[in-house]
Amino acid sequence: MTTCVDCSQPLSLRPSRGRCRPCYRRHIKELKQAGDFNPLKAGRPSSPVQDRLLSRVEKTTHGCWLYPHQLTEQGYGRITDDLGRTVHAHRASYAAFVGPIPDGLQVDHDCHNRDLTCVGGPQCLHRRCVNPAHLRAVTARANILSGRTVAARNAAKTHCPQGHEYTAENTYTLEGHGRQCLICVRKQKASQKPKKGLTAAMTHGKRSTYSKGGCRCDLCSAAERARGQARRTAARPAKLTNPNQ
Repeated sequence: MTTCVDCSQPLSLRPSRGRCRPCYRRHIKELKQAGDFNPLKAGRPSSPVQDRLLSRVEKTTHGCWLYPHQLTEQGYGRITDDLGRTVHAHRASYAAFVGPIPDGLQVDHDCHNRDLTCVGGPQCLHRRCVNPAHLRAVTARANILSGRTVAARNAAKTHCPQGHEYTAENTYTLEGHGRQCLICVRKQKASQKPKKGLTAAMTHGKRSTYSKGGCRCDLCSAAERARGQARRTAARPAKLTNPNQ
């Protein structure tokens, strides 16, 4: 077990530059008193990230380099890079051994994609792998579709649930909702009942939701307008006539 360089006590899960927490605070205090404290370098590790990765990994028979330190809730290892930032270990390994990660890309574990017996999840050992030969930079879509997620299973389907093939002419891609079969969409629209309301083909005696249960054909509508006009005319006061005229 790794021990503190000052007090030789076992280190905690998150050591600081080879020291336990009390010794690290004492070390920083002494540097400040001596005037040698540089806050830009205080949190940076003393050895390159490549050396720290190689000294802590556990190599398996399948070629994976497992880094089981500072695991996150999702099962990924964490490490401090050369700039003092805490990052995922597999991303630090790719940046150190392969090169900078392009903007907008993610680091995918190709060893997990090849292992069909792995069910994934936080207990997946492939998430701890930092072997640069097992890592590749891909887009977020390629990372999702290369695994065994629900989206990957749906993307692998070639026919809709009704048996119609997903061809270029028979497929409608709805953003955020996946693919739709045009044959099924047309059948669904054809089976739907027409909307209630006023239509030009409405015949006498047909009820409407907008007429309080009455008929709203053209003939009845004209009669209703005539009755309304007669009621308004009858309600108007009679005009006074001048008897001198």
